[in-house]
Amino acid sequence: MKIAIEGCCHGELDAIYSQLALLESQSRYKVDLLLICGDFEAFRNHKDLQVMESPEKYKVMKVFHQYYSGQKKAPVLTIVIGGNHEASNYFWELYHGGWLAPNIYFLGHAGCVQVNGIRIAGMSGIYKAGDYRLGYYERLPYDQRSMRSIYHTRQYNVNRLVHLTNPDIFLSHDWPQSIEHHGNLKTLLKLRPGFRASVNADTLGSPPLMMLLKRLKPKWWFAGHMHVRFEAEVKHARDAEGTQRGERGKQNQMAGVGKEKEIQDDKQTTKFLALDKCLPGRDFLEVIDFPTASSYPSPAQLTFDPEWLAITRAFHPFLSLEHAQVPFPREAEAERMVRDAREWVGRNVFQVPEGQDQPLPVSQPPRHAQGQGDGRTKQLPRTDGGARRRPQGEGEAKPPHDGTSHQSQSDGRPEPPLKCRPKLVEEIQRFVKTAAGVEETPEREWKAQPSTYTNPQTAAFCEMLDIENKINTSPVGRGAEDQSGLAVVDDRGAFPPFGGAAFPPLGVTSLLRGAGAGAGRGGRWTGGARGGGAAPVARETQHVPTVTEDAFPSLGSTTRARGRGRGRGRGSG
Repeated sequence: MKIAIEGCCHGELDAIYSQLALLESQSRYKVDLLLICGDFEAFRNHKDLQVMESPEKYKVMKVFHQYYSGQKKAPVLTIVIGGNHEASNYFWELYHGGWLAPNIYFLGHAGCVQVNGIRIAGMSGIYKAGDYRLGYYERLPYDQRSMRSIYHTRQYNVNRLVHLTNPDIFLSHDWPQSIEHHGNLKTLLKLRPGFRASVNADTLGSPPLMMLLKRLKPKWWFAGHMHVRFEAEVKHARDAEGTQRGERGKQNQMAGVGKEKEIQDDKQTTKFLALDKCLPGRDFLEVIDFPTASSYPSPAQLTFDPEWLAITRAFHPFLSLEHAQVPFPREAEAERMVRDAREWVGRNVFQVPEGQDQPLPVSQPPRHAQGQGDGRTKQLPRTDGGARRRPQGEGEAKPPHDGTSHQSQSDGRPEPPLKCRPKLVEEIQRFVKTAAGVEETPEREWKAQPSTYTNPQTAAFCEMLDIENKINTSPVGRGAEDQSGLAVVDDRGAFPPFGGAAFPPLGVTSLLRGAGAGAGRGGRWTGGARGGGAAPVARETQHVPTVTEDAFPSLGSTTRARGRGRGRGRGSG
């Protein structure tokens, strides 16, 4: 399965999809999935721009609104997380995850889903110590403080993610703290000399993310934020060296985790890759080849992860909407709650028969995915007319993760897996427009902050898990849209467009009407030359599931594909 990874998007969807099409044409393969590591900028209209924490000159309407309105459609399934330059109101509206536009799925403030059996987890935002232990107190209209704190990662989400079992891929915007010491630090500092002070002070990156990396041990970890390509490799069997144990203790305190689970000496390795932002001449895009069972359908299918649904249900009572975070349970109690939720999810979401103690049958994949694991080499085309040879990846293809947990029962035996078949996300969540698009928003309202919307996707997700919808304060259930396709709007606390209007009374709702396509001003990428400068750069990497010392290629052993786009950039992000 071909998976493309983008660093920071910054609204340049057209340029990214064009680059993918160019790679597909040159390399004669089809990309199945695109992952975007934050700074996505899902602005539906100019009012959404007003809640992005950014200098005014960068508040420019790009092209996402065209995908939101249906004027364009993402050509490949796209999964995104949030960064620190976002339509934070829209991401809050879909806190648990949901479709931002057709074929573009937001993983949520934290989440885990499956794509053709590959488990993809992630966490949005960036780390700031002063906000880490707070609840989600921010409400529209945001003041300058809330506009920043809303995208800061919270301990609540880290405590949820700790209970996941070994996802295949993890996405973050921030880098895990100290990851620079697991790669070529000398080259990194040569490219970004401004990082030296943070490296020396051990403040580069997020402490909770490094704790998660060492607890979850995913095969791949992708990130953005720093606007530079950097690769590293974290070997998890380091207890004998005496370094990892001390780091884990400090990071567990940061995450609020109690007793540390014993980590086996399994020589497991996580490959870390950070990518640049989408600009000419930058390393912003990479394609990996990830093994899956040959029986999976095409296009790729997005399904719920049973284990994450159980974790979400178990921890939901601790989701605080106040400034103070509700105290978390002790780890033993949290594990019991997750076990109970696991049973509930199996019975009520996946309809597992009572008393069944064996997994439901799944298609048995071959030992190696098609075209992989035969030890041969593959010709990778180059734009300079040559070819570069790299070993193909070896690894076992696998069925979907069925919720198996490494947690133990009271008698010490491992928990049995959830016995369930995949459940498509689209069975529960379907894209619905909530806010008006660009053309439906009068220009006189562009500088106003947006209203608060009730998103049917969030309501449906909460209904599926039988949990309170804390995100949308007046849930209206599924299909609560008018004939225009826009969902019901909850105006409570909405910022009045012209300063003189009073806030509407509590409980008052209104309907936005009209559903035009909305062309807007588009993006800055024109496809034509603006003078000198290199074209966008993308790379292709073959995934090597069997860990070796040279699992990462050198900078010269990947395939560069030159794009045709040109753009002015956007300065620092």
